[in-house]
Amino acid sequence: MVEELTQEDFDEKTKQGKVVLDFYADWCGPCQIVKPVFEKVSKELNECIFFRVDVEKNREQANAYAVRSIPTIIFLKDGKEVSRYLGALPEDALKEKIKQSFN
Repeated sequence: MVEELTQEDFDEKTKQGKVVLDFYADWCGPCQIVKPVFEKVSKELNECIFFRVDVEKNREQANAYAVRSIPTIIFLKDGKEVSRYLGALPEDALKEKIKQSFN
């Protein structure tokens, strides 16, 4: 299951390990396309931690990561950004991007 991050728990939960963040908004069509793909991949890849970040509720984090368009998927390792992808990713492409980001 993909957990929703808040401003209060963002730093604590993203500072360790391989983290995949989906920055989204409920009104965003492409974000709704990404959601089930992100959920499915999160269940298959246990070596990563998956979170969703609503840019409407978490503007501070969106600004801190310079998220200017959504969906934006950001890959963190031990709290540091290693890569990002803008736009909707199909399942195979998301898995490949995760592999490239963390290997």
